[in-house]
Amino acid sequence: MVDVGAYYYLWYDKDQWRDYRYVHTPVRKFYDSSDTEVISQHIQWAKEHGIKFFLVSWDGPEEEGKKIDRNLRNTFLTNSFSRDIQFAIFYESEARLKKPGQPLDVMNLSDPNKVNRLVDDFNYLAENYFKDDRYYRVHGKPLVALYLSRAYMHTIRDVETAILKLRRNELYLVGDEVYWHTVVRDRLRPWKRPTLGNREEFVRLYDAVTAYNMHEEPSSAEKESFDKDFDSRVEKEYGNWLKALPEPVEFIPNVIPGFDDTKIPAERRPEKHTPLRRSLGRFDLQLQLAARNVSKGNLLLITSFNEWHEDTQIEPAENYETPAEPLSYLKALKRGRTLR
Repeated sequence: MVDVGAYYYLWYDKDQWRDYRYVHTPVRKFYDSSDTEVISQHIQWAKEHGIKFFLVSWDGPEEEGKKIDRNLRNTFLTNSFSRDIQFAIFYESEARLKKPGQPLDVMNLSDPNKVNRLVDDFNYLAENYFKDDRYYRVHGKPLVALYLSRAYMHTIRDVETAILKLRRNELYLVGDEVYWHTVVRDRLRPWKRPTLGNREEFVRLYDAVTAYNMHEEPSSAEKESFDKDFDSRVEKEYGNWLKALPEPVEFIPNVIPGFDDTKIPAERRPEKHTPLRRSLGRFDLQLQLAARNVSKGNLLLITSFNEWHEDTQIEPAENYETPAEPLSYLKALKRGRTLR
């Protein structure tokens, strides 16, 4: 049986809903992630529909005023239903390794200050979360997924040195490496095994690789076919990654129902993306193609349980499209998780 994890966000309060906006409206309206009843409902929905663990977005410790960490520690893990689901950490690299409000700043791991922050963060996570018996493990090791690891800078030696420091804590480390234009194929010899080119050295640093979101902004010439071709292109890309991955790195496919960030105000996201139309049909198809591309790790990830601002959520909404009803995406997941 495949274990299903879903990216999960504990950042909601009245300011978050106001500042970032949304496409659809939650059944529970504009809830607060510090509300015990909300957390209880989320865990029950997840358990009833086949989600094994929440991959919780984490952007820093409570002592820095971070509400996600506070809500995870004080609301989620103290919830009476928290024994019914496991959790793991989704490390928000950009939030931790880039300077807020400075878009030209990069996640440069040749910068000792950024490496020190990365290491300090993982020491904090180890002290506060990794030993919890509810923490999700693979091969006995706590899973941590790194958002946008493919954007870490600069040289392989810089990144390798930083990752080795993280591994002082025993980890199952997942890199967000799977994306377009990475796998290299020999056009003259299409039967030849594809490779990852000069990216393979980076990929080898991780226990597994995945994609948070395979949406890629289409060119003007591609926009007409972008939505129609998305799923078949993703399956082809997943197949290429599986063939190209070096041993023993595992592949974790990702499932997404759609994507739309056009409601986020310009001051929060200056560059909007072409929406990827959400539908139950797309979600069902994505579940099938993910099941066909699960590797020996037997894991797949859902983007997302409740990222409402990008409209990738499968949490019940009161205004999903016809013929969808509030629980339709969760019910589809429950059906689809037995495909393999």
